[in-house]
Amino acid sequence: MTLFDADFLPKLDQLSLVSRRAVHGQLLAKRTARQRGSGLEFAEHRDYQPGDDFRDLDWNVYARHGELLLKRFHEERDLRVDFVLDCSRSMEAGDTDVKFDHARRIAACLAAIALAQLDRVSLASFADGVVDQLPVTRGKHQLLTLLRRLEGLKTSGQDTDIEASIKKLLSTSQSGGLAVVISDFLDVHGWKRGLDRLRYHQYDVYLVHLVDDCDSFPKLLGDFEIVDIETGEQRTVTIRERDLERYRQAFQEFRTAIVDYAQHHGMGYLPAPTDVPYDELVLQTMRRAGWLVGTTH
Repeated sequence: MTLFDADFLPKLDQLSLVSRRAVHGQLLAKRTARQRGSGLEFAEHRDYQPGDDFRDLDWNVYARHGELLLKRFHEERDLRVDFVLDCSRSMEAGDTDVKFDHARRIAACLAAIALAQLDRVSLASFADGVVDQLPVTRGKHQLLTLLRRLEGLKTSGQDTDIEASIKKLLSTSQSGGLAVVISDFLDVHGWKRGLDRLRYHQYDVYLVHLVDDCDSFPKLLGDFEIVDIETGEQRTVTIRERDLERYRQAFQEFRTAIVDYAQHHGMGYLPAPTDVPYDELVLQTMRRAGWLVGTTH
């Protein structure tokens, strides 16, 4: 599948992903990180200590007040952005658009933004474990490789295991950065433990929650042969209106738990309904949420 038209790409060029944590990049990038250093944007003063470079003294302050203060600046650093993409079979569902296709388009847009801003990007796709991993890459010229990787992905696995994927990802990452987890979070093992691992490793975390009406408001009444799309388990059930109401309430509690967890731990959370176009989610919703800054054209 083609993730987006070439005409859409220029709309992403002037956007940047925002990390709310200080980042420890290795290379100069086009963003200003919250890192004290020797860049051009003033950050703060600090007291002079013996051995400090006299060239960093603020001589204007000394002339006015007789105080020896050093000027500190924000340093321009690149950001590591790790995309964690759900490829489990539950992502095949979708009334308007398949969740998996929607997720890949969102990942492609955000990766294109990160690569254009000279950030370091990696991609880990998971189901019951890591099914594909693109090593850290950098530069706009790498976009085609990443898009082809996303286009070639397929859903797989017997269940969903977010923790196993994130554990594998962290084994290749020596420092925190920004982690973008794109999933429906339907994980029988529990979605919290994997996200806890990201927290403990000092990641800034954004959660993109894929939601479809077939998950939140199924329209089923009567007798059905139900098949678990991931495990293949079959069950014959009779679904009544009160059963649907209990399910809808349980699903809402599930969503609320993710929102509450994200808010409590300072993570970004954004629902991504499949009936909302991906370009609207990226260009409008994510910018309003403060995940992206910059202009579009």
